[in-house]
Amino acid sequence: MITQEMKEIINSQLAMVATVDAKGQPNIGPKRSMRLWDDKTFIYNENTDGQTRINIEGVCQ
Repeated sequence: MITQEMKEIINSQLAMVATVDAKGQPNIGPKRSMRLWDDKTFIYNENTDGQTRINIEGVCQ
């Protein structure tokens, strides 16, 4: 559940997302498009090289 405090932070600050790949190589970057979809989901547009998405999908397999 996303708290009211979390909502306020997302709405007022530049979000940064950090992930690692299978080899432990870090990837961190700003997500200027970060928004709340509902009370439990963040969404953003992956408009760079897609490494964040690749890393997240790799962990979920």
